Amino acid sequence: MENNTGTQLYLPALAEYRKAAAWRRAAAFVPGPDNVCGLLCRPMTPATYSQLFALRSRFITGGQPGEGDVRNYLWIHSPQFVPGDSPSAKRTRARVLRPFERLTMKRWLGVLRRPDEDTYCAAVALAINDIIRLVEDAFADEAAGGSWRPVRATLEAQMIALFADAYGWTPERTSSTPIKQLYQLVTLINGTDTPDAGEAAIIEAHLRKLNNALAGEREKQKQEATANA
Repeated sequence: MENNTGTQLYLPALAEYRKAAAWRRAAAFVPGPDNVCGLLCRPMTPATYSQLFALRSRFITGGQPGEGDVRNYLWIHSPQFVPGDSPSAKRTRARVLRPFERLTMKRWLGVLRRPDEDTYCAAVALAINDIIRLVEDAFADEAAGGSWRPVRATLEAQMIALFADAYGWTPERTSSTPIKQLYQLVTLINGTDTPDAGEAAIIEAHLRKLNNALAGEREKQKQEATANA
């Protein structure tokens, strides 16, 4: 049942979405790691987003992610991450990814380090789903739509410039702050009530339903007028 009071649109689906969004926004500021299949990792930041984008991660650029995308995500967001391809970095990466590799193997095959096809596919699929959820949560408060102007700088550069101007933050502070926190602050800095993507989708679906009903009623009236002519 709908109840439109003034300019405020009330929809049950919108109310439920906003309730869940309030919980998600509060949780974004609770200290603690993210979770991918039980493996702990750091929240996505502008710096880690840039790294994934540079690697053409399909979690960022689109398309169906694969095992390599999962490995890159887990490594880049590991608390033990170190940049570069030094022997030490490679050993650390192998150690960090070992728990994920174990998830792809049945226990009795783990000794032989031989993956089981069904176990492997299930583990990769679950990891992909968890990471997609984390990426969606990170950008959930991005305003719907977007600017018409072409992008001249990376997300990280735009965030650095915005927060330096608004709060005097250093580039290092902005680059290391979780994106899911930054977008909430961007909303406050811009002072806008623009719906986020989730709200916009619910409102758009509601208006489309109303338009379809109106079009159907007009068509019915047209047919009745023709029949009575």
